[in-house]
Parts: sequence; structure tokens; C-alpha cells
Amino acid sequence: MPALVLEILGGFELRSAAGDALRLPTRKSRALLAYLVVPPGQLHSREELATLLWGERTDKQARHSLSQALSSIRKALTNGAGDALRVDGDRITLAGSALDTDVLRFERLVTQGSVESLARAADLYRGDLLSGIAFQAEAYEDWLAGERARLRELALGALGKLLDHHATAGDTEHGVEVAIRLLAIDPLQEHVHRALMRLYMAAGRGDAALRQYERCREVLCSELGVEPESETERLQHDIARKRAGDRASPVRPDKPSIVVLPFKNLSGDAGQDYFGAGVTDDIITELSRFHSLFVIASSTSFTYRDKAVDAKQVGRELGVRYILEGSVRKAGDDLRVTVQLIDAAGGDHVWAERYDRTVADVFSLQDEVTRTIVATVVGRVKADGIERARRKTPENMTAYDYFLRGLDFYQRRRHSPDDIAQALAMFKKAIEFDPELATAYAWCACALSESWFHSRDDDDLKMPLEYARKALWLDGNDSEAHYITSIILVQLRDYDRAWDHIVRARDLNPNHAEVMRVMGNFLAHTGRPDEAIEWIAAAMRINPHHSSWYNSHMGFALYTARRYAEALDAYQRITTLTYVDEAIMAACLAGLERTQEAGAHAGAALAVRPDFTVEWFSTTVPYKHEDDLGHLIAGLHKAGLPE
Repeated sequence: MPALVLEILGGFELRSAAGDALRLPTRKSRALLAYLVVPPGQLHSREELATLLWGERTDKQARHSLSQALSSIRKALTNGAGDALRVDGDRITLAGSALDTDVLRFERLVTQGSVESLARAADLYRGDLLSGIAFQAEAYEDWLAGERARLRELALGALGKLLDHHATAGDTEHGVEVAIRLLAIDPLQEHVHRALMRLYMAAGRGDAALRQYERCREVLCSELGVEPESETERLQHDIARKRAGDRASPVRPDKPSIVVLPFKNLSGDAGQDYFGAGVTDDIITELSRFHSLFVIASSTSFTYRDKAVDAKQVGRELGVRYILEGSVRKAGDDLRVTVQLIDAAGGDHVWAERYDRTVADVFSLQDEVTRTIVATVVGRVKADGIERARRKTPENMTAYDYFLRGLDFYQRRRHSPDDIAQALAMFKKAIEFDPELATAYAWCACALSESWFHSRDDDDLKMPLEYARKALWLDGNDSEAHYITSIILVQLRDYDRAWDHIVRARDLNPNHAEVMRVMGNFLAHTGRPDEAIEWIAAAMRINPHHSSWYNSHMGFALYTARRYAEALDAYQRITTLTYVDEAIMAACLAGLERTQEAGAHAGAALAVRPDFTVEWFSTTVPYKHEDDLGHLIAGLHKAGLPE
């Protein structure tokens, strides 16, 4: 019987049969172990393995790195499978009987083909092979891409058979679950969207069926730039008629919906049309990266080009809440871009702004304007949605309204710790209304990790991590789910996996200010404060209406960089300081030899948290390097905070 368990579908986890986690020190040692077990028992030469992961190095360096990785694997396997790794001269193999590997169990169950075995296989497939882990080795990435595609096809095939079985048997509950899993793996399967819509209707959940249509339409528009097939449209209209009679306009999705109309060229020069069209297309592309928004595809948006439009009419025709429109005027080297966000229901202006720039590098200018507009629009839409949700009575609230209420409570967490509990209750209510709302699971994880900060019980971090995994399972391309997962993993001191998730979040949505802020906070905790400062400053630039914790994170990064005066300036911009802010400010002032002021802020921290001690607080800051932690401890001591 295997003494160790290796799970590499959806991530990487090695543990003993008793459930104790076993650590491998580097990303490439984990990559090597995965390669050796897929499939196990296969002979590999040293040259093959060295080239696979260290091909960019000299032969001597690559072989040395391979030896180190093999040594770390052997050390990890001594806990029950010490003889699993076998080296015979130039030949290396891993005994298949030594590890209970989820990939091998998954493949066996799919091959068996019974309904029961397919269901068990589906439970094992939690995501792509080594999901969320990035490798900078071309040969390994090629192998990994092939294996991921192969296993993904097996999972899609198994789930497809299960879906057919449950639909035929009239088992709507299990059918819905399987369809959701299929779409989590490949959201572009339009026939699965239709199957799920029919299952929802069979279960008497007409609202869910119509929401599924909107999800289908959104993903097709954003990913492929196409509208749903006629069969899907007919099904949507049939469902709408059965529920509330024939509708003349599309059903508005639950989450905020927006169309970006082509920006008008007011320069009097048709040769400048390209700039307005480029800005429009870029804004649509970048807004589509935010899974919290439903964005009309550019192919539809540009049908309104050069037309006089009425906001209310466009809103009705497209079923959207918001319209973003703008203009571009160029005179010599001066360029003015105006933009306004309109509530399509009432025609009211939600937000308007003007950007005056000097034309130098037109493409850099286009990129700068786009990033700033996108970050601001996302913030204004969310703020407007929160205000609407506040005014709704419980009986009129949707899943997304509950989510926004939770976000409102979470963002007020500096005023009362009780707000975290309120936020968590709202996020869970959103999940109750819509079990597929990935962002609600992600923010449940965030709220739970915030609660953990006060309890410091490591067991309390298991729950937020489970919620984060659920969010990623439902939507692996949601940048918010990835950056929240990164935050939790930093708290667990799992810096490698935290880095993988924050990089994935950045790649999915490079213009998300929160992603940039979290990237900066990660770098500040892992010995790269100067880079951290740059990332947080960039987040502030593209999100001028940012929350106060941007300044808090900037102050922390500057303190870590030993730039005390600048750190103090960042903290002084915060309206309501937490005890953490007060403590770091005290350390900054102590570093500047302003002893009396340092004592005042130390006293303010103790007034909020009377049980504050330097020893306790130092355990709450997940610094990777001892010298950074020592610097913080010394500063707190110097400020007069108790041992």
C-alpha cells in the first residue's frame, strides 16, 4: 500500500498517509517529481532530465541542479517511501507503487467507464495538472501543455458522459453539478450552457436558466467576439416567454453590464479616427478582463458608430445598465479625451472625466489613457452598484446585491472589526442565492483570512483556503480569485505558490489596480521593497479613487525599505488608522529619532489593542527574511511598545 499521497491535479500537494504535509524546497523539484510519476516506473536518463528543466544552463550546472533536486525528492520520500526513487548509474526511475497519485487514479477510473467510476474521476479532477505553478523551462512547459490537454480531454469526456446520463435519468441536481464542472474546465462549450439552462428549467429555476444564458453570451462575446447560436437564442426566448411572456429586449444580467460606444473623433480630421477606435477597442478588451462585469463585445458596440444614439434606447436594445461614451479631440500636439459613464435606465451621469495630454508616443498615450479610464470605470460602477444595493430591501435583493453589500462591509473594516462578520454573512448569502458565483467564494476567503489575522490559529486558515479553491474551481480565469488565494498563501508562508497565483492574476488582468497592490504587498514581504513601492505607486496612479489601505501598504513597503520619512507621509494620508498602522508609524518615528511622537503612536496602538506585544505582533507579519523581521522588531522596541 502506498505510504505517500501526491496530488497534482489543480496544484501540488505531497503528504504522508497520515495526512502530514511534506515539503519540497523548490518549484523545479516539484516539477521533477510530477514528471517522474506521469507515468511512474519509466526510465529516464540524467541528460534527459537535466535538459528538461535546466536546458538554459551549462551541462555541468544542469547536472548539479538535477542532483540537488533528486536529493530533495529522496529526502521528502524518506517518510514512508524511502526506496521509491531509484538511481542506477545514468538511469533514474520512480517506483509506481510508492505513491498514491491522483493522476493515475483519475486515468484508471475514466478507463473503467461506469457511472460510479466516472463520478469518482470527476471528483479527482480539481483543475489542470500543476495548475497555478509557472515554470521557466521551455522543454518542460511543452511537456506540461501536452499533458494538461490530454488530461483535460479525459475530464471533459468523463463529465460529458455523466451529463448525458443525468439528463436522460431526469436527475437535475446531479446534472446541474456536472454541467457546472464542465463549464469550469471549458466555458466555451455552448451546448453545455444549453443543457444547463434546460436542467435549471426542469428544476423550476427559471431565473437561474436566464442567468446562465447571460453567462454564455458574456463568455462568447468576450472570448470569441461572437453572439450565441440561434438554438441558444431560441431557448432563451422560450424560457423568457414561459416565465413572463415574450420580451422585446434581452434580460439584463445580474452583475453590472456595460457597453462602450465608439469614441467620437472631434478633431475635424478623418485621419484621426484610428485613435478613437483604438481607445474604444482597448477599453472593451481591458474591461472584459474583469469577471465582475458583463461587457458587450466590440462587434456589437461598433454597430453604433457614427449614429446618433439615445442612452435609454441603447440600454433597452442591449440589456445593459451602463453606457460608456467619449470623444477625442486633437489640435497640434495637444490631445483631449473626454469620457462619461451613463446610467442607461434613467439617462443620468454616473461619472465624467477629461484627460488632457501632449502627443509624443501615440501608442503609449493610448495605453495610458485606456488603463486610467478602465480602472476608474470599474471603481465607479462598483461604487454605484453598492449604493443601489444599500437602498434595496432584502426581498428585492439578488445574489450580486448581497455580494456588493458584503463588499461594502469589508471595505469599511477599518472602522469596526464587526464589519468583517457582516461582510462574511453577506457573501454567504450571495452564495446561497447563486452557488456558482465564484467571486463570492473568493471574498468569503478574504473575509475569513481577515478574521484569522485576529485569532492567529493556523487551523482557521484552512477554511479560507477551501473557499479560495472553490472560487478557482468555478472560474480559474478570475484574477480576483487568484490574488486573494495569493494573500492567504503568504499568510501561510507558502511564498512559491503565492507568487504563482499573483503572477497568474497579473497575467489575466494587468490593469487591475487591486492586483497591482497585492503584487506590491507580496514583494514588500519577500525582500523586494523597492519593487513593491513601484507596483503600489502604479496602482495608485491608475486608481486615483483608491481605498486607504493602498497608503497603508505603501507605508509598510517604505518602512521595509528603511525610507522612514516617506513611509510616515504615506501613513499620514490615511483618514482612519488601525492599530497596525499606528504601530508601524511609531517604528518610523523611532527610526527618525522622534521619540516623543513615536511614543504617542505606540500609545494609540495600545489603546486599540491593549494586549499588543512586539513578540505577538512579529508573528503576524509574514516576512520571508529574518533581517526584515529583525528590523521591524527593533523599530517597535525602540518606539517603546511592550516586549
